[in-house]
Amino acid sequence: VFPFTSDRKRMSVVVRSNGMIKMYMKGADSIVKGRLSKENKLNLDD
Repeated sequence: VFPFTSDRKRMSVVVRSNGMIKMYMKGADSIVKGRLSKENKLNLDD
C-alpha cells in the first residue's frame, strides 16, 4: 500500500492475484494521466 499524500496526490495498492501482479491507483486526474503510458497494455476502469 502506498498511502495518499498531498505531495503525490495519489494512492496505490499492489495486489498479486492468480499469478499476476496488478497495481490499482487513484488520485488527481492530472497526476494519474501523467503516470499512464500509451506503450503499456492497461485495463482502465472508471
